[in-house]
Amino acid sequence: MSKVLIFDYDGTFYRSKEEIKINIELIKKAKENGHIFVVATGRSYSSFMKEVEKFQIVYDYLILCSGGLILDRNHHIIHAFNMEHERMDSLTLLMNNYQDLIISNMFISTFINSKTYEPNLDILKVTYNFPKIDTVYQIKESIQADFNDAFKVYVIPTHTENLVEIISNKTDKAVAIQYLLNWINKKHDIIVAGDSENDLEMIETFNGYLMSNYDKNIQVNHTKIATSIQYILDLENII
Repeated sequence: MSKVLIFDYDGTFYRSKEEIKINIELIKKAKENGHIFVVATGRSYSSFMKEVEKFQIVYDYLILCSGGLILDRNHHIIHAFNMEHERMDSLTLLMNNYQDLIISNMFISTFINSKTYEPNLDILKVTYNFPKIDTVYQIKESIQADFNDAFKVYVIPTHTENLVEIISNKTDKAVAIQYLLNWINKKHDIIVAGDSENDLEMIETFNGYLMSNYDKNIQVNHTKIATSIQYILDLENII
């Protein structure tokens, strides 16, 4: 039976330029053996397309915006989980309280990113970049408490900043994966891997792998640790 390989991008599939070249060749072999490859990333469409162009990444499906958008290999929309417009103004007002700390922000639509909220666009994700400060986790809890009925909130550390990302509470990577599997409408074994807070739902739902470089700030009760993509493919007899 063919398997569906679903990997987070930053910190999982891409950890260094040397490693991603190895991973791309591994995936090409896996696809030749009939397996399906899906990238499940928090990145927006425009951001991830730059990575595709840079590294010539080949995939069957994309899950972008931490589950907000599902695309096929030709970039046709399979499904989009839009955020509630009715709550966006309230979210903006709340975030104004942290304006002195916010480095940058972005409102992400299907194929367009904007630094300002555009009511005519369907918004899939909102991001706020903060300095590397512990209070960002308190900010996350404040957002989640006020918008628990509408949004999900994650903190994603980068090398220099802490990224707060907000998506519809109707989705996450696990929800998007299940939607995609139903859309494909074939029975497959699922293999997933990730390293950050926005990967936990899919790792827990599909008994996936947590990369050994995972974000140590997240609460995790998971012992299925992977040192690399090659480790996973070898262990699962993919190639």
